[in-house]
Amino acid sequence: MPNAALAWPVVFGASSYVLRVLYNGVTENLTFSVTPNRFYWAVGDGQADAATLGGQGDLLRVLELCIETHSGAPSVTVTLDSNYRLRVAVAANTIQLLWSHASTTLDTAGIGGVNPFGYSGDTSLAAAVVSASMPAGLWRAQRPIWNDGRPQRPMIGGAARTMTGLVRVSDFGTMARERGIYFGRLPQTVVLNEYAPSTALYGTLEYAWHNAIGIGRPFRLYEDEGQLATGTSAYTLWRTTSKARPYQRLSDDPPESLYYAARFMGAEVTS
Repeated sequence: MPNAALAWPVVFGASSYVLRVLYNGVTENLTFSVTPNRFYWAVGDGQADAATLGGQGDLLRVLELCIETHSGAPSVTVTLDSNYRLRVAVAANTIQLLWSHASTTLDTAGIGGVNPFGYSGDTSLAAAVVSASMPAGLWRAQRPIWNDGRPQRPMIGGAARTMTGLVRVSDFGTMARERGIYFGRLPQTVVLNEYAPSTALYGTLEYAWHNAIGIGRPFRLYEDEGQLATGTSAYTLWRTTSKARPYQRLSDDPPESLYYAARFMGAEVTS
């Protein structure tokens, strides 16, 4: 079975930011435009920026459009590489993203003032530049789903019984589908911020839980992480139905103490 992944939305507080870019010898301040408080997804599926279900725009495409406004008219491709780090490539000439320049404001636009695209400073001048870390908005389990309750429709109502044994049942209707998703033997590097590697600083389950999933924002479930760029057919959209922390250590005794299990309960988001 393929490894699974969750995507959670990246949200911006302002409508525009600045990214200083050097392309073909010309340096310019470019405008990165978004809608405040709308959801954006760092998956590379090319979906247009729209308000549907709170936002479905592809964050990589938004960055692509920003860089293409350079007067040099670069042909730009923004993708996730095989290590799920951001890769910005131009078809001709060379490019440098000046994240550390005083004019750049996009570098601190992420949650907690971090670079949402995973870059740690100015890139080199090259035909393709890759981020140091995976961008915010992704959690890679590095494991397949261990157990899956599959989507089920809970019934809402109640049952009561009298002293004489009579039973009455009230049925208020059927809820949206609910799903239980379980992961086993997760390495602590994908669970806890403390152990996050430099190549996935925002890629832990703890980070996703505290900054998106646990505060009620929806998340996308990709049963195959290799399908992130495929589009709507590759994922289903859910919102947690529990505020309980979804991960726990398997045991206090080595070697199991180095691994975690995670359990998500989610309601399907359809509107």
